[in-house]
Amino acid sequence: MSSISLVTGNTCPTGYTYISSWAACRAALSTYSSQGGTTIFGSEFVDTENSQDWPKGCYYCDNVNGCTDGAWYNHHNTGSANGGAQVFCGKDDDFEPTVQDQILFIGDSDVDEWTGVENNDDFGDESTTKFNVGIGGYTCKDVKDEVQPFLDVFDPSKVVLVCGENDLYERNVANTFQLFQQVVQSYIDGGVETVYAFSTKPEPSTKSLHKKYRKLDALIVDWIKTDDEIDGHFVFIDSYKGFKDLDNPNSLYQSDKLHLSETGYGYWETWLATAMEEDACSIWRSGQCVDDDCVDDLDWRYKGKQNKNCAWVAKNPGRRCNKTGAQENCGCTC
Repeated sequence: MSSISLVTGNTCPTGYTYISSWAACRAALSTYSSQGGTTIFGSEFVDTENSQDWPKGCYYCDNVNGCTDGAWYNHHNTGSANGGAQVFCGKDDDFEPTVQDQILFIGDSDVDEWTGVENNDDFGDESTTKFNVGIGGYTCKDVKDEVQPFLDVFDPSKVVLVCGENDLYERNVANTFQLFQQVVQSYIDGGVETVYAFSTKPEPSTKSLHKKYRKLDALIVDWIKTDDEIDGHFVFIDSYKGFKDLDNPNSLYQSDKLHLSETGYGYWETWLATAMEEDACSIWRSGQCVDDDCVDDLDWRYKGKQNKNCAWVAKNPGRRCNKTGAQENCGCTC
């Protein structure tokens, strides 16, 4: 695991050096937290600047006069110590220069709050370095805008992606799917061997969005099955249906019934490790390869009517498959 120090002032300890980019600064936050230090989430990254008044490179403020709390990246060549501001430093030939050809975790709060991935040897082995640059609240649009900087700094061999749910608060499914595609394709075109993406989740607190969630997931599955160019480079882990297979208990989520609990992350970690071990499968559900499975959406109801599900469509598919939503949600039947 990469090693990060956090010291007050503007000087790195012997054997350590300044963080050399804002992208590496983002990863330093999670890496430092994984070492047992104070947990600093990606969402605490404030901004970049070029100021001689604050520490050089990546630094952190917590109740420091004149500084907004959180992490900053300062491009200034020298910078300077300022009050209690602390500078992040990477261990020579360990974190700086940044280890490349490893695993990069990107996306929204599900990635940002996924603590300890750096220490999980189920993803590769103990020699595999994992970097987490997730930020709570991120959309696929945000992730897309950062593809090239992360390719330049990390040049990852594998990417673990979570995005889309936040987009659906403000975008339609088609637009969100297009942005998702662009993220995946950009990383593949940039030389990433495999992108592993998690689907949406059936969070109890976002039931009004679940219809959009299912449509987005269905579009992604269809893309995998119809686009030979991404075959072998893109893996989709269907946690929506996976959690439904478990009856979607509240124990999978934190008290807000939105973000994952340790139990929820436990399933994600098991499913991701399984997917990484098997190169020949592109679609996973509950730890099982479902590339060839055809499964109708058991939760879908035409116009919300309880008795008008896919079984109802199957009784008269020639007519009912044309009903709104039937094609997307009852793909096997139709």
